Amino acid sequence: MRIRVALLVACAAVAFALPVASAPAGSASPTANAAAKTVAKRAAKRTFVYAYRSSPSPAVLAYAWESDGTLTPIAGSPFSPDVDPVGCGGFCGLLGYSKRRNALVMPGSDALNVYLVGADGVLTLAPGSPFAVEGVGNRLFGTRAVDRGSRTFVYTSDYTRDTIRGYEMAADGSLSVLPGSPVASGGDGPDGLAATSRQLLCIHEVGGLIASFAVGKDGALTPAPGALGDMDTDGAWNLHVDARGRRVYAGDGDGPLVHGFSIDRKTGELRPLKGSPYTATLGSAGSGANFAKKGPAVLFGVRSEGIQSATVARNGAIEPLPDTVETSLTRIQAHGRSPDGKYVVVAGDGDQGVGFYTFALDKKTGALTPVDFVADATTGVSGLQVVRR
Repeated sequence: MRIRVALLVACAAVAFALPVASAPAGSASPTANAAAKTVAKRAAKRTFVYAYRSSPSPAVLAYAWESDGTLTPIAGSPFSPDVDPVGCGGFCGLLGYSKRRNALVMPGSDALNVYLVGADGVLTLAPGSPFAVEGVGNRLFGTRAVDRGSRTFVYTSDYTRDTIRGYEMAADGSLSVLPGSPVASGGDGPDGLAATSRQLLCIHEVGGLIASFAVGKDGALTPAPGALGDMDTDGAWNLHVDARGRRVYAGDGDGPLVHGFSIDRKTGELRPLKGSPYTATLGSAGSGANFAKKGPAVLFGVRSEGIQSATVARNGAIEPLPDTVETSLTRIQAHGRSPDGKYVVVAGDGDQGVGFYTFALDKKTGALTPVDFVADATTGVSGLQVVRR
């Protein structure tokens, strides 16, 4: 026993006498290095705002959305494709974006145009763009891209034919028609589209019907079971999904109502939210709403009604806050939210042409504070897309 203890003591003495390996002075651990790289990567990313302009010629207006909420024009803006213009007279979502492909899609009356988004926000036409659409007298409105697994699909509503056209986007941004396309939209006068990673939703101008489709792994659209979302109005043309893809909202252009529906993630079935529709204090809520993962929503009027914040309950119910903020826009036609939820951008027609306002949004109180205003001597904005690149 004494010999064993002596040996243990001797071994311990040797162990403490050996030099201890340590990181070189000034170096960080692998975990710290990985965290630093993640922070640097996020900081290197930039946010861009793209708006669809239909007059005097179709184009995409492009801005860098700076960290202080201001807008800076991107070199080469506006970007003008070789397509005939379309416009729905409101916010019907005439721009779609694929994060997987870093591609922006805009419709024309006879073609779809695809732009690849550079790290500096500059747009470059994809090979083969624009991509011709069959038929004469098309009115392509709402356009959305859905990244499904390793594949990307593009959908656009055809107002003239009450259909939805579907395409697959290749890695280079080129488009090919999906088998079985087009499909019936489920109503009369399809306008705006909204999408989650598994569902595509389409609102119809006649009756305010909202159709829901499950997006298959091959891009095929399967109508959801159950009744369509019914708003019973002819003044709705845009849809807005919340930041988590659980609910969809639509504003009524004929009045101050905002309708909300839950989305069944498996089937796409829509069910009215408790208390829906919700009443804004705006004269009209026709330009809809936008959302962040945390904090208040923002509601938008159509003409000179302005905008206002609203709290969002856990069940999706909206409670508009009392104060409204006016702009100089005669018609609000598009809006977006910064990825961090701190800023809001609003676009539309005014006395100076197209105007872009940015506001800082207090996440606790919902207060909206003007930050920047940019004017462009054109008219006819019908879509806006915020891109984090």
